[in-house]
Order: sequence, then structure tokens, then C-alpha cells
Amino acid sequence: MAELNEQVLRYQATGQGLEELLSLLSARVYAYPRLRGSRCEDDSGEFYLLCYPRLVRTLRRFREQGKPFEWYLQSVLRWQYLAFVRARRRRERQWASGSLAAFWEPPPLEAEPALEPPSLSRQAEGLFRLEAGGGAVRRGERTRLLAWTLKQVRMLSEAELRELTELARVPLELLQQASARLRQGLLPHERRLELLAGRRTRTYASLCLLEQELGREAEPGRREALARRVQKARRALCRSQRRIAAVRLAPSNREIAAALGLPKGTVDTALYSLRRRQQAGAAVA
Repeated sequence: MAELNEQVLRYQATGQGLEELLSLLSARVYAYPRLRGSRCEDDSGEFYLLCYPRLVRTLRRFREQGKPFEWYLQSVLRWQYLAFVRARRRRERQWASGSLAAFWEPPPLEAEPALEPPSLSRQAEGLFRLEAGGGAVRRGERTRLLAWTLKQVRMLSEAELRELTELARVPLELLQQASARLRQGLLPHERRLELLAGRRTRTYASLCLLEQELGREAEPGRREALARRVQKARRALCRSQRRIAAVRLAPSNREIAAALGLPKGTVDTALYSLRRRQQAGAAVA
């Protein structure tokens, strides 16, 4: 023990003897998990890979204050081993949670396939007043049709765009340019939705891990701390859900008016009258 202490002090003073010290300490680091009761050879190897890059820093930080270097080394290895065990347990819990049904099992199949919703062009034919012969909407309905179309621009296909253009009797380029402009404006909202969805998934995974750990914990103080973390994770999950629900995925009336070159009040009035018409139709049905 005294010889090891002298070697460390000599290295700190002269910078010589580092290779001998690292060779001596490497064997002790590798054997440390066995001294703590580990029976797995992989633990020794992983612990060695964790601690070896930090041995030089350990040698430089040692200060002789009545305690030999052997005592300081055991203290450092103890704390490193506790951190190693915690990280290993967390990794094992993550692997265990990866097999949860919530992440992997597909939803149950429906007894009967759901009917596909009617296309936008068919919805428009049932919602707007057509001219005699049914070839296009009446002149006063065009603004309502255009505003209604662009309000659903995210789900609008090219074929539906062409059909709605024929109903409104407007140039196809007008709707193409307007829809492209509105979709470009919705990109930041879609990126935010992806970010929030990823955050919600990570929060849910953390909640699953905490609930599993709480179910295995027996020490009262630790259970209380875990219960608080579970409640905090649940609140975070609820916040993520609320933020996802608040993301706007449809263009605003002002954006639609700017894309069509119309006053905002005109678009407001057109969409308001359509809502009243839909409500009246639903009440009759």
C-alpha cells in the first residue's frame, strides 16, 4: 500500500511511471465487480471500459491528506460501480419495456371494414347549389366553394383539386398556387406536431418504466419518491396531449383570403354561412 502511494506521488511530481501505474490499477479495476458479488464476466469488462479512461484523472486528483491512495481509489471505484449498476439496471428496464404490448401489438381488427368517407367533390355536390344541369356551382357559391376547399388543403389530392376546379369554373393554376402557398405555411405546424408526438412517446415510455420500477420497489421512502415521479410523468403526458390537440393543421381564414386575393371578411362570411347550412342539414337529418 505504501509503495503504491509513493508511486502515485512520484508520478504527480515527475510525470514518470504512468504505464506501470496503469498496468497495476487496470487489474484492480477489472477485478472490482467480482469483489462486489458479480458473477458475470461481462460486468468486469464493461466496468473496466468505463473506468480505464478515467484512471489518469484519478491519479492527478489524488491529494495526500493522511489517507493513502489505496483508500482514495476504493472510494472512486465504489462510486463508479454504483453509477455502473444504476445505468445497467436502467438499460435492462428499457429492454424489458420494449416488449410491452402498447408498443408492439397491433390494434385489434374491426369486425367490418369502415366505409371510406365520400370524396371532397362528392361532398361539395351535396353541400353547394349547382346550376341547371349540375355542371358547376352557381356564381354566388364560388367563394364558398373555394374557401371550403382550401380549408381542407392538407387532405386535398390532385384529382380532387381538378374536380373542384371544374365545379367552381376557375383556372386550375389558381387553386394549385393557393394550395401550395397554404401547405407551405402549414409546414411549421406539422413539424411542431412531429416534435410533440415524439416527446409524448418518450414521456409515455418513461412513465411505463417508472410504473414498473414502482411495482418492484419495497423500501417506503423510495416508493414515495417513485410515486411522485409517476405523478409528474402523468402530468407531463397530459400536457403533451393538450399541446398536440392545440396544434393548428388547417389554414386560417386570413391565410385563405390572402391566397385567393379576397378580403378576410368575405371568407369569414362564406365559411360561416356554410356552417349554418351544414347545421341545418344535420338537424333535418
